[in-house]
Amino acid sequence: FFFQAEDGIRDFCLSRGLGDVYKRQAYLWIIKNVQKTLGFNPTQIIIAGDSAGGNLALGITLRAIKERVRIPDSLFLIYPALSIGPNYFLPSILHSLTDPLLSMPVFSMIQALYMQHEELNPDTDPFLSPLFVSDELLSQLPTCRMVLAAKDSLHDFSMEFARRLQLLGKDVQVKSYAEMPHGYMSLDFPSGMTEATIAVVDSLNILRELIDIPVSYTHLTLPTIYSVQISVVAVSLKKK
Repeated sequence: FFFQAEDGIRDFCLSRGLGDVYKRQAYLWIIKNVQKTLGFNPTQIIIAGDSAGGNLALGITLRAIKERVRIPDSLFLIYPALSIGPNYFLPSILHSLTDPLLSMPVFSMIQALYMQHEELNPDTDPFLSPLFVSDELLSQLPTCRMVLAAKDSLHDFSMEFARRLQLLGKDVQVKSYAEMPHGYMSLDFPSGMTEATIAVVDSLNILRELIDIPVSYTHLTLPTIYSVQISVVAVSLKKK
């Protein structure tokens, strides 16, 4: 069973957005009702999300771990937002100075919307900023696949998150697309970017692999596409 955590600004009290996708809209409903409503029990549950949806996908999984309900079998995160607070700096944030989609003003506005209440601390709350989750919870995370944009202000936060998973011995793989901006999945249309079409095809193949269906889509490559291998001590870029 597969569903996507949609983008959306979250509200107060463990965020209404997270509460919606966790309790009311999707996850717990699937766990509790799919058998009697749809007549089957899912053998696999995969949660995917892009940007703020990646944040919600991780939030759902961390709540499932904390509340000891069934954990998803795998996660597929597309340039996820993993740190919402303004006080944790990594070099990729400088891309927001020139990014036409996730510009610095837009990034600051999103941060402000997430932090409307003083009770919430995005620098410590893993349900707001999953990058800061404890090793205890992180070590229980399921298989994780991530696709990123090298020109995205969120890029380095995802790489840091993947490094932590690697250090804990978790099953994590990351693919980063050189020269691509945040939101490139939306650029897959007839007059759009060829690289975006390639990224969509790659993502379909990743999902087929997670579901354990033989990969049948053609894997296209261009000089701008790189494979990223996470290691304990460094990140190595290998040109395809």
